[in-house]
Amino acid sequence: MRAVMICLAVLGFVDTAVAADLDDSFIRGSDVYQPESPSYPRWSGFYAGGHLGYATSHMDFTNVAGPLLSATLRGLTLENSSVPSTPLFGAQDAQGSSYGAFIGYNSQWEAIVLGAELNYNRTSVTGSQSATLEFITSDSGNTLDTIVKGTASAHITDYGTIRGRVGYIVGNFLPYATVGLAAGRADINNSTTVSFRCMTVNLPSCSAVGNFIILPPQPQGEILSKWLYGYSAGLGLEAAVLPNVFVRGEWEFIQFGPFSDARANLNALRVGGGVRF
Repeated sequence: MRAVMICLAVLGFVDTAVAADLDDSFIRGSDVYQPESPSYPRWSGFYAGGHLGYATSHMDFTNVAGPLLSATLRGLTLENSSVPSTPLFGAQDAQGSSYGAFIGYNSQWEAIVLGAELNYNRTSVTGSQSATLEFITSDSGNTLDTIVKGTASAHITDYGTIRGRVGYIVGNFLPYATVGLAAGRADINNSTTVSFRCMTVNLPSCSAVGNFIILPPQPQGEILSKWLYGYSAGLGLEAAVLPNVFVRGEWEFIQFGPFSDARANLNALRVGGGVRF
């Protein structure tokens, strides 16, 4: 009996010693894991840079000749007679390279980036149309073979946009979308010349069948530089290569409103780089 009591006493002492050696964390269990908040590259603040690009344009000259032709025929009964409604000009696609610069400001809320940007592009995109239209008509009871010749051209020299941006950070990349207002400049050169070949001899100026009458003495036209206005929208991707240096690639669509009775748009692709301040 004494031996049993001694063994029980020894076991109780060992249990007490082991429990004393254990710290409180073992008794309570391990601490709850607290994940760190995600960190994002800095895109906020002012930035500036430059770019190179290539642009295509769809230019529509369909309505250009009408006003010029009306001005040429004004005062003649021919103006309100059987002049065909067929457009003298149509549409044409053009393309050209570009270079420019941009400056902007970003605000950042974790992965969301909102900003505003001013973008300028120097380019050379030219579209032109040249056509001849011949038809038979009458004026004051006389039959005339009427020949209309015309040219129309537009040379876009530069354009810029002021646009808002919204992007979402994914690693070191910032995909973004843009929308804004656009303005550009273009050199315009439009002209028409109308001539009549007599098929009768009833007019004072038609002394013989086959004679030509050219109206006016000089072609009716316009040569001027014009401002173009419209809107823009685009998509792009920036990549951070250093803490304050980035590269970008983007596509932008620009639609200009009517100018000198013509219309034009631009599809621009650009690559560039910039620095955040």
